[in-house]
Amino acid sequence: MLNRLYQSSVVLGNRASIAQRVQFDVPHQLRDHLEILPKNGLVQAESTFPAQLKFFPRNSLSTSSNSYFDRETGKLAAPLTIRIADQNRPASFQIRAAVTTSDLEFDTNSIDFGVCTIYESVTMTVALTNKSILPQPFGFVQLPDFVDAQPNDGFGTLLPLETLPLHITFSPFKPKDYQFSLTCKSAIGRNFVLSCRGVAVLPLLRLSANVIEFQPTVLENSRSARIRVENPIRSPLSEEVIQKRAVTSSIAAFEFKIPNDIPIAISPITGILNPDEKCVVTVTFSPRLERAAIEAKAATIRRNEHEIVVKDSGEEVCVLPRHHLYQGSTKKKKSGSRKSDGSGSKAACTPTSSVSFLEAKSSVSVLDAPPPAQPDESTDEYWAAYSSKIQEYEYSCYKVTIPCLLESWQRKESRPNRDLEIHCIWRSTHPSSARN
Repeated sequence: MLNRLYQSSVVLGNRASIAQRVQFDVPHQLRDHLEILPKNGLVQAESTFPAQLKFFPRNSLSTSSNSYFDRETGKLAAPLTIRIADQNRPASFQIRAAVTTSDLEFDTNSIDFGVCTIYESVTMTVALTNKSILPQPFGFVQLPDFVDAQPNDGFGTLLPLETLPLHITFSPFKPKDYQFSLTCKSAIGRNFVLSCRGVAVLPLLRLSANVIEFQPTVLENSRSARIRVENPIRSPLSEEVIQKRAVTSSIAAFEFKIPNDIPIAISPITGILNPDEKCVVTVTFSPRLERAAIEAKAATIRRNEHEIVVKDSGEEVCVLPRHHLYQGSTKKKKSGSRKSDGSGSKAACTPTSSVSFLEAKSSVSVLDAPPPAQPDESTDEYWAAYSSKIQEYEYSCYKVTIPCLLESWQRKESRPNRDLEIHCIWRSTHPSSARN
């Protein structure tokens, strides 16, 4: 790795019966990066002599050692010569190394968090890449109180040539223009600086609560909760103060955007607040059965009542629309001419259809009837279906987020929304009926 010191040792052995004087010779192009200590020595007879080899590759290695260094592969191969006194032929050996950079690189030189209020946070993602072929630990040091780095609080280890996304969160607590730098330090002590800026402003409006949790509510009942929408600016501001305090206007408007098909009402849903003014907002939760489910159940009940199965001796013989059977039975009942047989069964009536009862016994026939009308709240079937769905219902719960849009009234300038989160649970009046 560039700009780091690596050490090794070279041991010379003298097999002669007399002492030998030696001298280490380093190529001229590598003398700024490679050193052998001592440069000269005396090897005793039939003894060994250790020499220390220091390798400190600098950034200029690729330009000063073209003969021995390959830029593309990062490999270094250089010969070292040992000159021996009273010997014409020197001894030599080769030093080899795979040299890599120690750089960590951000995918951007600066981060602009934009404009946010002092009650909000803005998160930006940057990518940190390890340019080395060696793993490198890193960490963000001396972070400001209003900045957070994740994952692992800004510490970790990058594998060779790995790219890691980092989430930088800006959470200002004072309205002003922020300009600061984040320092990422590697394990070898190198610093990599990321410039950041952001503007913190006072909120146009402030909610007294951002989360409402309703207690379990019975169907067809309601619960209410109150929150306050406040204008935090205490008095009308001059243009100079507006610029200094990073606000856009003294007067602000709000509007709650309620999603469709949820049993929640907000009143008032819009408003305009002057400096230091407050508005009480009522949030009402009124769980109801879905009308479509009730109508579907009512339609099923009406179809069941619209048809009747005629049975004889326990065997199904035909299915007839109820209003096509026994026409005139009402008239007979009124005239008193209805008679009973000896067994006490109901008096027989003559079907008005051209298909006789005996014919129906031999082959099943279904008589077409006009489709029943769609049930509505004025019909018995609708309320029978409503009662049935109530008995089947157990409980439901969900979480919904309702955005509150904010806007400067004087400059018609929008600011980030304030979200109102609502947690709801509702149940039937007979919760045990669904389990029985």
